[in-house]
Amino acid sequence: MKARSSRISARAPSSWTRTRDGYTAEAIGNHDFDFGSVDSPTGRQTAGDLRGAIKARAAQAHYPFLAANLIDAATGRPVEWPNVRPSVLVDTAGIKVGVIGVMTIDALHSTLAANVQGLRVAPLAPAIIEEASKLRAAGADVVIVAAHAGGRCARLDDASDLSSCDEEAEIFRVARSLPRGLVNVITAGHTHAGIAHEVNGIGIIEPFASGQAFGRIDVVFDLRTRSVSQLHIFPPRSVVPDEYAGRVVEPDASVVRAMQPALARVHQLQATALGVSLPAPIGRGGDSGSPLGNVFADAMRKAVPAADVAVVNSATRGLFADLPAGPLTFGSVYGVFPFDNRIARVTLTAAELSRWLGGEIRQGRRTGLGVSGVNMRTSCESGDVHVELFRGDTRIANPIKADERLLVATIGGPTLSGTAGAVDPLGGGGPSENAPIVRDAVEDWLRQPHSLAQSDADDARCP
Repeated sequence: MKARSSRISARAPSSWTRTRDGYTAEAIGNHDFDFGSVDSPTGRQTAGDLRGAIKARAAQAHYPFLAANLIDAATGRPVEWPNVRPSVLVDTAGIKVGVIGVMTIDALHSTLAANVQGLRVAPLAPAIIEEASKLRAAGADVVIVAAHAGGRCARLDDASDLSSCDEEAEIFRVARSLPRGLVNVITAGHTHAGIAHEVNGIGIIEPFASGQAFGRIDVVFDLRTRSVSQLHIFPPRSVVPDEYAGRVVEPDASVVRAMQPALARVHQLQATALGVSLPAPIGRGGDSGSPLGNVFADAMRKAVPAADVAVVNSATRGLFADLPAGPLTFGSVYGVFPFDNRIARVTLTAAELSRWLGGEIRQGRRTGLGVSGVNMRTSCESGDVHVELFRGDTRIANPIKADERLLVATIGGPTLSGTAGAVDPLGGGGPSENAPIVRDAVEDWLRQPHSLAQSDADDARCP
């Protein structure tokens, strides 16, 4: 006698779970915090709750936002915002399915530091175990984790073959640490890569990024034993050509209609002229530093009137494009720096700043380096890069004294200018919530008449 069974299909873009009737849940991820407060018609953030935008989107959604390991530091518990919860239990075809949402342990280091003050991310596996145990006690037959955390595999044709995978990636370590049978499926994300594998009895799917592919795991559930009998894991399938499983893939007309007002506003903002025209592009990289990095550094120093110096490295703080020639628009500046941040202030001695700049050059990041307020002269001493700082011509012997304290403006992050290899002069601190927004400072600076000059930084190459 053949046991009766039911099939549950988990198909999703990364970090989402979906049923046949629409989305069931969404896991909050790092870039959901980028937008700060509910913004103004000009696209600039207004004062107020710096998590206002994500709270507004969660309250607007017809399904819950999940964040089991996003902790309110004041309470020590998962955040309690409207329509945001650790997990959800739903009934589909008589089967109770629990869905848990978690985010990568590094989530709050990959967004605007000021927007996430007062929050912390708990380790994923203990949060999943605690929440999954509650769901099982409440009658969950199947447990799915929607994780804004992931990994990567080069081959996706055999779910049991992990030889092409980075087995030390976050989502694999999490899956291996869970009690076997507690969780059935993980829909992964964050790393923009592909996974279609089984680890510790858990099916893991990650369908790359940007909606370019479908991810699918079919869970076969035995109604007689009330248990999962089989997992069918499908490799991510591109949405081009416009066909999937014998059905035409086409835009959902209701979604298109719902998005039209917001998209119209976005297009209007993108086309907003700044009243400035560039005779030539300003590039991100150059042999003596980054011309575009210098523009950002000049703008940040202008936005912090007391600053002596501003530094940025476009190679490590996400300048994604050159600034194009011709009339500048809000859209062209946004395209250069889509993941905004606030300006941080840190006081360093000239010797400390020189050591950091030397480290950037030593690690091959000179081409992205932008500096404002000082000039620098580099030399090779005992096989290492040595940097001297000057307020004027580097050919005149008047360097800044090593013990002179300088107020430095930089892009907020866990380390100075976001360089993971550098000693952390911020001491784990970050910008305050009322610090200037970097992109706003650059936009204001570009609107002013001035010469787009490159800082004086002579070359030194050490073997």
